[in-house]
Amino acid sequence: MLAKTYPKVENIEEHTQRLLSNLSILLSLYKDSIKYLDEDILEMVCIYHDLGKINTKFQNKLLKVIGEEQLQDKNPEIDEFPHGILSIAFLPKKMLYKKFDKNDIEIIYQSVAFHHARAFHYIREDEFKLVDYKKIINYDLKNNINLLNFELINNLETSIPSRKYYSPKRRINSLDNNKDTFYMYVTIKGLLNRLDYAASAHIPVEIENKKLEENTKDFIKIELDSSLNDLQSHMQNHQDENNIIIASTGSGKTEAGLLWIGNNKGFFTLPLKVSINAIYDRIKDKINFQNVGLLHSDTYAEYIKRGLIEDGNYYDLTKKMSLPVIISTLDQLIDFIFKYDGFEYKLATLSYSKIIIDEIQMYSSDLIAYIILALKYISEIGGKFSIVTATFPPFIKDILNAYNIPCNDPKYFLGEKIRHRMRIFAENININRIVDKVDDKKVLIICNTVKKSQEIYRGLKKELDESIEINLLHSRFIRKDRDIKEENIFDMGQPQSDKKGIWITTQIVEASMDIDFDILFTELQELSSLFQRMGRVYRKRELNTDFNNIYVFTGDNNPTSGISNNPFSITDLEIFKLSKAELQKYDESIVSERNKIEMIDNVYTTAKISKTDYYKNIIDTIDYIKDIPEYRFGKNENKLRNIFNEKIIPETVYQENSNIIEEKLEIIESRKDRKEIEKAKDKLEKYIVPVPIYYAKKYSRRITIDKYTQIKIIDFKYNSNVGVIFENNSKISKIKGNNII
Repeated sequence: MLAKTYPKVENIEEHTQRLLSNLSILLSLYKDSIKYLDEDILEMVCIYHDLGKINTKFQNKLLKVIGEEQLQDKNPEIDEFPHGILSIAFLPKKMLYKKFDKNDIEIIYQSVAFHHARAFHYIREDEFKLVDYKKIINYDLKNNINLLNFELINNLETSIPSRKYYSPKRRINSLDNNKDTFYMYVTIKGLLNRLDYAASAHIPVEIENKKLEENTKDFIKIELDSSLNDLQSHMQNHQDENNIIIASTGSGKTEAGLLWIGNNKGFFTLPLKVSINAIYDRIKDKINFQNVGLLHSDTYAEYIKRGLIEDGNYYDLTKKMSLPVIISTLDQLIDFIFKYDGFEYKLATLSYSKIIIDEIQMYSSDLIAYIILALKYISEIGGKFSIVTATFPPFIKDILNAYNIPCNDPKYFLGEKIRHRMRIFAENININRIVDKVDDKKVLIICNTVKKSQEIYRGLKKELDESIEINLLHSRFIRKDRDIKEENIFDMGQPQSDKKGIWITTQIVEASMDIDFDILFTELQELSSLFQRMGRVYRKRELNTDFNNIYVFTGDNNPTSGISNNPFSITDLEIFKLSKAELQKYDESIVSERNKIEMIDNVYTTAKISKTDYYKNIIDTIDYIKDIPEYRFGKNENKLRNIFNEKIIPETVYQENSNIIEEKLEIIESRKDRKEIEKAKDKLEKYIVPVPIYYAKKYSRRITIDKYTQIKIIDFKYNSNVGVIFENNSKISKIKGNNII
């Protein structure tokens, strides 16, 4: 009896044996790390999970695919039932009653019945026909048992499941069950999914983390010619604890995080894809740890770029979370907080993993709420976390305490080097303050909005000599151009580079981009963001003169660009005001690492921040999501982020590249070769750019990528130097609020 036809034809016993082989791998690596593991229960659900596939309708679907003669269907009038719901008919009642208690039996029944999320949605109470269900069990399944070669079970029999342990609409959940029962169910059901996905993809469920700790130490010793610093030693010595680490830019936070993960399963999260890509390459190429994955919305494209797609398993190992270390965006990991149908496999994986949250202050209030709730669930089910950051708002620790999330008090590792001296201007950023300070230097200008960055770029291009290199980088470039720009700013920003010039950017360069410029001109957003921006200047050098290398524009009577008292403001207006007031005392002053911490501790107290809409939104979001019942949502019914942007193709880009775009669409529509289709999708992504969603309402036409994705083509001007240009477009001239980064 068949179980699969892809990637090759496989019968039920072969597929089940693959699960059991993967179970052995999982237990050999992480048995002692899984808090709510019951080996006997997990083995049982693996053995029984797919037996319902022997039903005639399921077999005939697969037989049709491979072109073989179909079985006679004795119940053609009955709709097909999900095979998981049928599989529980094979569970041995007498043995279960003798060996397990009521909670365990319920976990077994529901893990098997609902191991595919679609099963629960199929059996809405008004559609579940018990008479038909019994007919299939008593006549169809029973008659097909003799066709099944399944030596794992002696005397396989069927029976009608007891409604005491299973009913169509009852699910184990956190409201009706105690915490231990709920988390055991999440663990068993989630690990069954992991084992099933890996078996179906013909990959190991886990790859052992053999040498991350050793390789990281060797990198520090040999490549950096150093020994472990205090931060790195501390993290290595506190591997089994939840930590908050505040460390200066350039202090070796990445290596410290890897030493904390040690030779365990770990996830390293960062806010920006460009930073994730850089750390991924660093771990793989510099630290020489090869079993590391890259997980974000452009993973496939990045793997194509690195020549990894030809290694057919590497992408699957990443997507199925089988690699021991994965560098990821948060949205790929913690969307389980919405408790959508099927959320268990991510939380079960994190139950024996260690997760690093890098630069927590970079996230919006919504994402801060999501992180806090995720850390609560992760710590309760047995996982570990460390927050590693250059600045840490103290009110976040108070929220962690309020929600009973165990965590050590913040530990500070501050460098002694003096790296920054600051000038503050109570005016809007302008080129007059910039033009006389750019000669023979690496100059970084960071604006709060794309619109302001384009304005400064145009002004400097008019004012400065053509011999001075001026570049612009923000989020509204098509990916083809942005990739080149990110590579170029990185090259100029290396200490050994003798390139000089000006880069004008938005906050996309703030977190973890390893660049080192000579001088920074920046708008104030708020203190945490400012200190991140300062970390791109004199990153590892000491400032030995009275030279001002930081220039901050705090706005005149109005806030800086992008900041206002409306939902589109890039930061809370009150936090901006608090930051501006605190900053005044440091005009024409050296700003040490200790000074930065003092400012953060003065501004981001619970007493001050709790009065802001930003703080209120964090608490309201946590409480709202915490109270969402399990399984209210399907996986794609809720999103981790508030979506302010939509991907589009500017009309001018489409016209210039229409032949390539149409050629790639034909490959996608052919549905023949997965690799070629994914490469075609990646090629199309090179011409796509995100714009604020309110700019994407009016469009000339759309192209269809797949059944889930359509891309609008919109009459926007575009060039590779400035990006998308909105100002002169008549269709959007009346739209206000051009504040999205």
